[in-house]
Amino acid sequence: MRAPNPLLVVALLATLAAGCSTGASVVGGPADAGTAVDTSLDVTDLGAPDVPGMDTPEVSLDVPADVAVDVPVDAPVMDADVPTRCAANADCASDPGGPVCDTTSGRCVACSAASDVCPSGRYCDDASHTCVAGCRDDSACTGASPSDGGTSADGSVGPGRRCDRVSRTCVECLANPDCPAGTLCVGNLCVTGCTLESPCPAGQSCCTGACVDPLANIAHCGACDRRCAVPNGTAVCLNGNCTVGTCAAPFGNCDGDNANGCETNTLTAVAHCGGCGTACAVPANATAACTAGACGFTCNTGFADCDGNAANGCEVDLRTDLTHCGTCSTLCNPPNGTPSCVAGACAIAACSTGFGDCDANATNGCETDVRRSAANCGSCGRACAERANAFPGCLAGSCVTSCVMGFQDCNGVESDGCEVDLRVSAAHCGACGRACNPSNATGSCASGVCSIARCDDGFADCDGNPANGCEVNLRSDPMHCGSCSTACSVAGGTPACVAGVCGLATCSAGRGDCDRNAGNGCEVDLTGDPRNCGGCGTACDVPNATAGCAGGRCTVATCVAAFGDCNASAADGCETSLNTSETSCGACGRACSLPNATPACRGGACAIARCNDGFADCDGNAANGCETNTQSTVSSCGACGNACSPANATPACSGGRCAIASCNGSFADCNGAASDGCEVNVTTDSRNCGGCSRACSLPNTAVAGCGAGACTVLACAAGFANCNGAASDGCEVNTTNDASNCGGCGTVCPSGVCREGACRSFGGGFETSDAPCSGCFNANAFTGTCGCPGGFASTFTWRVINDCSGRGTQIGASATFCGASAAGEFGGGFQQDDAVGGGAGCRAANPYTGGCSCPGGYSRIGFRTLVRTGSGIIGSNPSLCVASGGARPSFGGAYQVDDAVPGGVGCRSGNPVTGGCSCPAGYSGSPLRVEVDSSAGFIGSAVVLCVR
Repeated sequence: MRAPNPLLVVALLATLAAGCSTGASVVGGPADAGTAVDTSLDVTDLGAPDVPGMDTPEVSLDVPADVAVDVPVDAPVMDADVPTRCAANADCASDPGGPVCDTTSGRCVACSAASDVCPSGRYCDDASHTCVAGCRDDSACTGASPSDGGTSADGSVGPGRRCDRVSRTCVECLANPDCPAGTLCVGNLCVTGCTLESPCPAGQSCCTGACVDPLANIAHCGACDRRCAVPNGTAVCLNGNCTVGTCAAPFGNCDGDNANGCETNTLTAVAHCGGCGTACAVPANATAACTAGACGFTCNTGFADCDGNAANGCEVDLRTDLTHCGTCSTLCNPPNGTPSCVAGACAIAACSTGFGDCDANATNGCETDVRRSAANCGSCGRACAERANAFPGCLAGSCVTSCVMGFQDCNGVESDGCEVDLRVSAAHCGACGRACNPSNATGSCASGVCSIARCDDGFADCDGNPANGCEVNLRSDPMHCGSCSTACSVAGGTPACVAGVCGLATCSAGRGDCDRNAGNGCEVDLTGDPRNCGGCGTACDVPNATAGCAGGRCTVATCVAAFGDCNASAADGCETSLNTSETSCGACGRACSLPNATPACRGGACAIARCNDGFADCDGNAANGCETNTQSTVSSCGACGNACSPANATPACSGGRCAIASCNGSFADCNGAASDGCEVNVTTDSRNCGGCSRACSLPNTAVAGCGAGACTVLACAAGFANCNGAASDGCEVNTTNDASNCGGCGTVCPSGVCREGACRSFGGGFETSDAPCSGCFNANAFTGTCGCPGGFASTFTWRVINDCSGRGTQIGASATFCGASAAGEFGGGFQQDDAVGGGAGCRAANPYTGGCSCPGGYSRIGFRTLVRTGSGIIGSNPSLCVASGGARPSFGGAYQVDDAVPGGVGCRSGNPVTGGCSCPAGYSGSPLRVEVDSSAGFIGSAVVLCVR
């Protein structure tokens, strides 16, 4: 092999190295311009000479044919900054640097911004003019998925995708308009949401940033934020309208109005009790009620259901019924009085003579004997006054008064009672008017005896006689000077006692040594000096007057206003009060004297102190005294202004008490008491109808009335009625057993039978057995025999088999039922055999329907029994019919119970009235014996009739 030229190899390596160091290829393009150039040299022993016997490898240079050039050994290395070689893309058509001319550098490159010829999945990097991985524009993103960075294997992305020219990746969106209706562009992803600029799909609305169906969304029904809410239920939005979906128990949408939701509580609504449209019936005098979904009723105010019979509603008027007054069974019967019932409360129509209802309590009647009661003397409320220190009393209806021992009525005034305590009163000691007022002393009255409590200053009771008081003046009496035992004796003169002290002798008559100055002698004229009148220091002090002195004695010079010296004595001054003295009223000697009265003087004018018994000063004029005779004056009978005005009568006054002169018209005084006048209207009072004491008493009548003086019927006794409207025979109809007036006038029983006030159609049932048990096997509960009650007839008969000869025996028997001529509570019955050989089909037809069926409105009670036919014993199905609703006075349904033996089913047929094998409250069971077929063979069973 020829060895390569070393210079050529070195030149090539230098050229390659220069291209690598500048990042440019040897052909003027970038190193990674997309065209691979194998620059590796396969050199094993570069420059080594051939050695005989040794295989020298050949140095190969993998260079494309279009780049092979003969380079001189001394050729210079090419610089990266080569001169411009292209001006347009056409100049680079076959250039290995690329098909695009970069007019700025004059080089042929792989691509440019103006000519991006990069393949799919790549774009032209404007800085390097090379194709790099990434999207060029949105067209490059069709078919890609975000999971692979936006570029698929084939360089495309999914439909509707956008090219992010920053990251050069395919994304789902760049802005909201890139997303489908009902979504928004968030983080280059379309997420659920909406705005005004990004609306929802057709048929949806943008509400709170989300697309909703306004025809079905309950939060935005018909419009945004229009939330559906249904009271007591669950809402549904239907075609943009809020409607009721379902109601919460126990409520219902009974008015069909979606606006108020499930407005009705079916547990309490009377018009929809238990369910919409189920209205409760309204009995007489009652208000329908619904409780826990079941109909009932509440009596109207003033009425009550006292007989417990719902059929006649609230039959009693509690406001007027004497036997049910206010509440059921409350009987009005007041002691000593005639009863009445007013507004539901027992009241007293009238009290017996001599009695009164003074506590206004009807329950204890006319409890007060007004003939003897001091609190109600003669009439209620007329109390005998409680007088001080006195005992009030009542005798034959008139007040009497007695003083407590030791007290007395000294002023004659009734109002203050026995006002004086004679035991201690100084003015009335021991007796009225006996004053305890000893002279010159303070008296004391004890146990009615007057004594001296203490003497006035300067006085003493020296003789021990209280009658003359403290008779000695210790200040001036020379015999008792200063004390009872001290007598003055002055030597050489006439002794004197001055201020209780013995002194000098007295001066000559009419003179006095008043200044105790002997030098001027007896300087005072004691006969005319009011300051020393009759003695030194003896000043005249005349009560109610200006004093004077004459002859040594005090005199009255002038009296003060309203006083007079009527006794002409200066000792007591102007002793008389001309304002109060009855003997000198206004002037001395002017005495007061008034007709029919005890006079008094007030303010200097005569007045009335008190009127004589039986008289009164009714005109207030003292001049004519007590001018009115209260014993006979009608306008002031017994007292001024007490006018007699008895009801319905002409008045009179006798002995100071109102009386009746005559009664008016149809009124009469039946109780003899004037206080209530002619109290009875004999044209309307049932106790005095047409005349006093002519009481109405009519047959079978609870309450009789009176009209125009003739007796009438107001209320009948229980169980009776006045059906002919005539009062003469009272309540002539017994509604408890009259089929033409059953429970009330005009109520005709279709069945022709009325008992206890109710129409009855069921007369019970009984069972008779064939031989060998011939006879009455189970008697009728109503008769005690195998027969029908009066008014009832045998209507149909079942044929059965019973075990009258003992368990396990099969004896033929007949169960017969008693009914009325028409169905009522009892709708008859029938019997159908099983459809097998020997079966009679409709064995016993219902007399009320003519076939084996119940009348309309009746519930069938089916039973099971065995019956003997010509082909043997087969099964049969007897039935009874009971009214589905309403009163059941005698028939409360029936049921069947098997014997407690193997094969028995316990409650075989339930009673539709109670819902089980039982009778309603108040009913008793009347059994009929049958046999039934069971898994254990023939066993005993009982059909129980519920009767009352």
